Amino acid sequence: MSNSKLPLGVPVLLIIKLVCWFSASFSGVLLVFAMKDQGFDTVTTLFVAGLSIGVGYCAGGFLGGYLSDQWERSKVLHLTLFIWAISYFGLGLSQSLITFLFWGMMNGMLRGGFYSISYALIGDLSPKEVSAKIQKHAYASMNAGMGIGAGGALWLYSQYSFQWIMFGTGCIVLLVGGIALIGHRWITPEKNEKEPEPSFTQVVKVTTHDRALVISLVVGGMFALGFAQFETTLPLHIKMHDLIWLYPILQGINAVGVSLFLYANFASWVEKKIPRYSQLVWVSGFLFFFGFAFLGTSNVWTLITGMVLLTLAEAIFFPRWQEQIRLMGKAKSMAGTYLGTIGFTQLTYFVGPVIGGWILDALGGAILFVTIALIAVLSIPLSLGMSKQEKTSLLEQQPRDMKNTASEPL
Repeated sequence: MSNSKLPLGVPVLLIIKLVCWFSASFSGVLLVFAMKDQGFDTVTTLFVAGLSIGVGYCAGGFLGGYLSDQWERSKVLHLTLFIWAISYFGLGLSQSLITFLFWGMMNGMLRGGFYSISYALIGDLSPKEVSAKIQKHAYASMNAGMGIGAGGALWLYSQYSFQWIMFGTGCIVLLVGGIALIGHRWITPEKNEKEPEPSFTQVVKVTTHDRALVISLVVGGMFALGFAQFETTLPLHIKMHDLIWLYPILQGINAVGVSLFLYANFASWVEKKIPRYSQLVWVSGFLFFFGFAFLGTSNVWTLITGMVLLTLAEAIFFPRWQEQIRLMGKAKSMAGTYLGTIGFTQLTYFVGPVIGGWILDALGGAILFVTIALIAVLSIPLSLGMSKQEKTSLLEQQPRDMKNTASEPL
């Protein structure tokens, strides 16, 4: 990939994603520890965390994607970043269940909005011939930021109060928002003539009736159910076995591993070996199964092996899954909205921690992560439906001048 082909806005947005997701990871794992330290029980704590990174993310992702399709994406991004920064200050000042719930939900909504808007914007700016590769880099930036941030968050929490960490995080996001505003022209695509934008009702109707999209979201959600435990029940599980020191290492393996796999073009090599999306689900499903199951142990090397398997599965599945959904939406001039529907998989980040917290308390970590593993492997039968759908779905949705591009395997 030649950098000379890229508009300046692409690397700027990749850096913004890295910094913002590094900061975003603080509000997840530290929210859990801060509420536990203030005396809230496990179920209540994970309920609030789940609403924040689950329901809030879901609503914000869809709404943010829709608004970015209606109005200039870069302007919606500016607004998102500045309000997101305010939510961190609100979290820092939170003392009661209501304030934790309100600011946690607000933070999750803005987090989801940033996800869909930034990906759509990068897709708009990227030349068609390198768009898929740029999206992989975008995913790597997000993953590296979240993994390193989640690991570093625990060290910061051992040195500083939750309040000051949230204040500092808010300042970082505010600074990034200012940089994005200064570089507005860099991250704003050239205006093209567009068809009249569909109404919100039409958008909901189209997305809910797109069978290929629905199947993809269900599969992604089944895998995401396990990742919902990363910032919630996983640190609590390993803390029970006096292994909390291992948590930053596990997060580091995931963050660095996914980034290395993507930047080393390992995912592209896998794509050539496994060209069909339905086949990819089979391979990913088994990797996710063993990876999640291994996290239920208290053996250090088994935990590390489980994280390595999950890292491999994530690197080969999620970037390609996300790009497929973007192409579905691009065919209907709703790339932002379709990417926003990915937020619906974040409902697992509400259901997962709440149910996971109950299983962890009642039955232990081994039962919890074996259950998660079994759910992940159940995605494999859905690939049979994908096998039929992928042959025609994108071709039916693409305008004539895009059919040749869409017919290439994702």
